[in-house]
Amino acid sequence: MGETDIKEQQREYDFTSILNHPEDYSEEELRDFFSRPENKADYRLYRLVQRTANREYTASPDTGRAWNRFKREVISSAKTSERSRWRVWGAALAGAAAVCVGLLVYHYVATTPIVHEPSLIAMEYDEGPQVVVLESEGEQLNSFARKDSISFFSPLNTAETSVASDKVKMRTLSTPRGVDFKVTLPDGTEVWLNAESSLQFPMAFTKDSRKVILTGEAYFKVAHDKEIPFVVETDKMKIRVLGTEFNFRNYTSEKTQVSLIDGSISILASDNSESDIILKPGQGAYVEKDGHIHVLKEVDTYGITQWINGYFYFQNRPFIEILQDLGRWYNVGVVFENLQYIDDKMHFSALRSASLAQALDNLNRLQKVHVVLEGNNIVIR
Repeated sequence: MGETDIKEQQREYDFTSILNHPEDYSEEELRDFFSRPENKADYRLYRLVQRTANREYTASPDTGRAWNRFKREVISSAKTSERSRWRVWGAALAGAAAVCVGLLVYHYVATTPIVHEPSLIAMEYDEGPQVVVLESEGEQLNSFARKDSISFFSPLNTAETSVASDKVKMRTLSTPRGVDFKVTLPDGTEVWLNAESSLQFPMAFTKDSRKVILTGEAYFKVAHDKEIPFVVETDKMKIRVLGTEFNFRNYTSEKTQVSLIDGSISILASDNSESDIILKPGQGAYVEKDGHIHVLKEVDTYGITQWINGYFYFQNRPFIEILQDLGRWYNVGVVFENLQYIDDKMHFSALRSASLAQALDNLNRLQKVHVVLEGNNIVIR
């Protein structure tokens, strides 16, 4: 490993540490770190994390506790003299009762078998080759181990415009775990595919259709065409746009969710059971288990799209979703031996280019959970 690589790894580790534990650094150390040319671009994310932490962790006055203390220290003291003579008898009776209860508890524990709570496997390790694959009609055309983008853009796009939509050959681009990939479609639309995702699209768009099918997560920057709407389909939701930017997340283990960054989109349930829902920038929507579409009036579009910029960014997300994202990126399984933390909401940020060991170290430094790496699995105890 060259000296440049070592310095870059150290910079990434320092920044990840600052994101999750800014209280460990003095104002002078922070100013020095973010004043360096290579770190200035990271300052915006740090400030966002700092403001979020201030809102989330600043304590509010506890009026209930203050009133209980007043009753204990002021009101109760006036009655102390009246109750003092009963305290000796009360203590004696309480002691006798405690002995009886202790004997009963001991007998119950000694005769009751221990039942261990079963572990939950939230994600399994994938032993398959981790490469990007391009297929056409089920036949593999190519695979990419390191390439991070591919373009099918054709300015004229006239190859198959006279062919019916159902006759156009389809391509499928699939990403493995630990890899994101950019594809430019025939009409110029740019799509960033996240890890473990796939996009099905035609070799050329026809004169009346620009339709793609998504599994996993993708960020779309749609080329504007007022005559031909762009449609993204999943098994739970359809989106129709003319030209805009949005993030679409459709992993099997999670709710299907879309977040609008710019422009406007209309949403329709996959079975066409609901009328169009129009979203504005900064809004989002997700699909309930019963198929109902729920609109979110405000979403954190900045945090949602940070994966494109090379960051993990989780704000108030269930712990199981955080670990599934880590498992998907680093290709490891996720096993909960301790189930009490599964649905806990947490804030966590890290560089996607950092090692898994660094990410787990930062999780443990939150002092809320204990995670270890055992073989190919992240284990939560």
